[in-house]
Amino acid sequence: MKIAILCGGEGKRLRPFTEELPKTLVPINGKPILEHILRLYMDKNFNDFILCIGYKGEKIRDFVGSTTINNMSCRITFSEAGETASMLKRIYGLKDMFDDRIMVSYGDTLTNIDLHDFLSYHIKSQSIATIVAARIQNPFGLVSFDLQGKVESFSEKPVMNYYIGHLLLEKNAFEYMTEDLVAESDGSGLVHFFQKLISEKKLNVYLYNGRQITFNTHKEREEAEEMIKTFYTLEEEKIT
Repeated sequence: MKIAILCGGEGKRLRPFTEELPKTLVPINGKPILEHILRLYMDKNFNDFILCIGYKGEKIRDFVGSTTINNMSCRITFSEAGETASMLKRIYGLKDMFDDRIMVSYGDTLTNIDLHDFLSYHIKSQSIATIVAARIQNPFGLVSFDLQGKVESFSEKPVMNYYIGHLLLEKNAFEYMTEDLVAESDGSGLVHFFQKLISEKKLNVYLYNGRQITFNTHKEREEAEEMIKTFYTLEEEKIT
């Protein structure tokens, strides 16, 4: 199974790193997050990758041509939908690059997901698409209220299910990516694609209870550098 990694992000909140580098090449403990992702997938015997490049894509091409990557036993091809392409447009650009199904992964997220179990679960579900969700504690108290401002409920830091940037797509899932959805900006097209599948009961979810690393800010990157030191050695923690 091919694994497509979305590498087109600009990462504006990580400047000045991303003034010179695409987000997926921002270093975590001296290595780009992309290298960590590739090595983790290869450890699980998946080694056929498509890198969906955009912002400063030539830097990623140079990185793939470096000695570090050339010494890794993997196959890497590229898909380039344009620097300003939305996530769904980058995914849609994959439609002729695989046979039966493909996994799509964000280029700034590292998990220790059991890919074989994920794939088996997806096939058994007979869905055309499966997304990965994790139970994460919201850091805020959530309030709902009516039009008169009367509070109807209050939840203190609830544990909720969040999409964490991994999905499996069957070939026929691309039939639901209409021109209008693909043309939408940023991540709205992907959200509306998911909503379209949900309305037709064609989207499934795989719950992941393990560790994950993702970052959007300098503080989160610093936290990721600490977390990755034990990422490969600690047992996966289950959220109860």
